[in-house]
Amino acid sequence: MPNDQFHKPGSNSKVPAPKHAQLRHYIAESIHNGTLGGGDFLPSEPTLAREFLISRGTVRQALNELQNEGLIERIPGKGTVVTRVPDQQQTTVTTTDSSLNLFAIVLPELGTGHYPALVQGFDESAGKVHHQTMVCATGNDLRCQGDIVLQLIDKRVAGVALAPPTASEAPAHHIRQLHSHGIPLVLLHRAIEGVSVPVVALPYQRIAELAATQLLECGHRRVAYIASHRSSASVMYENSFRETIERGGGRLISECTHYGTGTRDSLTGFPNAQRASEIESALRRLLRLPEHLRPTAVFDPWDADAESLYLCAMNEGLSIPEDLSIVSFGGAGRTGTLSGSMARVIIQERDVAELVVSLLTRMQRGAMPLASNDYHEVDVSFFQGSTMRCLKGV
Repeated sequence: MPNDQFHKPGSNSKVPAPKHAQLRHYIAESIHNGTLGGGDFLPSEPTLAREFLISRGTVRQALNELQNEGLIERIPGKGTVVTRVPDQQQTTVTTTDSSLNLFAIVLPELGTGHYPALVQGFDESAGKVHHQTMVCATGNDLRCQGDIVLQLIDKRVAGVALAPPTASEAPAHHIRQLHSHGIPLVLLHRAIEGVSVPVVALPYQRIAELAATQLLECGHRRVAYIASHRSSASVMYENSFRETIERGGGRLISECTHYGTGTRDSLTGFPNAQRASEIESALRRLLRLPEHLRPTAVFDPWDADAESLYLCAMNEGLSIPEDLSIVSFGGAGRTGTLSGSMARVIIQERDVAELVVSLLTRMQRGAMPLASNDYHEVDVSFFQGSTMRCLKGV
């Protein structure tokens, strides 16, 4: 049964409002601020239930209250229409001085990939424009992201940088909620369909293409692809990787493609015991292939996953990179004995953070509309590391 509270217990000192009241308030405020005008039709009940992750009964309860207030009317066979636009003598949100100086960054997790250095760069860039920062992790959970959005609205933050969960599509109403309260937003990694908002995107296809090109240049023709879970991003990685390898005379056969269930620690992002077991099983399946099919290199676009693969290979008695090359994707700021030596496609996290803070600042100052379609792709390069070798004769 859907949970009828927006806020998780203990996440806020305030008593959480029932979901029907939150939905009623959201629609009423959209009417007040002009987002919805007289004669506009609301989304259908199933659509509202799906976007807000609530039951249809909860949706109907909210709509009944709005109809009793005279704001909407249900027309049989057509839908629900806005019938009255209230006067503008409504209570406005008063922004405090402290809220003007707080930028928030919301990420799926905080421990792996380019996230730690991105957070550090975000904090440094925000400091240059005299802003403090708030860091939030969703645990790759859509409901948690919704809770966080509501809490950021309650705190009246000055701007939000948000990376949607990788395991599901983020609903557009999370963005609309922030915009309806005048809060600037920049999306990280990918756009969300149906909303206009600045995006600082990862070039997924280019990342996989660069990894494949480097392997081809080192003579690798039999390769494998391992991903932590199936998502729009991981499928783009796979398709681009395969196409580039095949154009170069290599092959990525189905027996060398493995997707996991995405199990990881929800806050740090590191593979948990189940994911480590999946990686071990995938590696053993690769090693059991006949020699003419067995891959000489693996591309895993999640660097924490690739590091786990490295350790599994060592436990199997393999020498890296002599017996198997491993290539990943991550940030230039990754440190540590293993992570710092991994061959990988990299981004410059601090450059990304500086661009994001610049966009938020421009919107906060009114120099750029909140509903901007600005689209920026992150620059990528390749770090050779020590986990990829060139085959003899290359």
